[in-house]
Amino acid sequence: MTVWGGTRVFAIGNLEFGKLRHESDTTFTVDPGTHTLKVWYYASRGNAQGLFWQTDVVPMTATLKPHGKYQVR
Repeated sequence: MTVWGGTRVFAIGNLEFGKLRHESDTTFTVDPGTHTLKVWYYASRGNAQGLFWQTDVVPMTATLKPHGKYQVR
């Protein structure tokens, strides 16, 4: 069975963090305005250690407000 693990941020604008970033609940501080976010999704098989499956990087556009807090899901 495949169990979805979550979402990881690959890039915000021209700041790339990398596809194998494993940290959860990481905070990124960026200027307000319209940004292209790139994310990827991953899954694991039950309680197995390590990555089982991951998507390609998916781009999306978001307009961020000053002092806003957002979560990629």
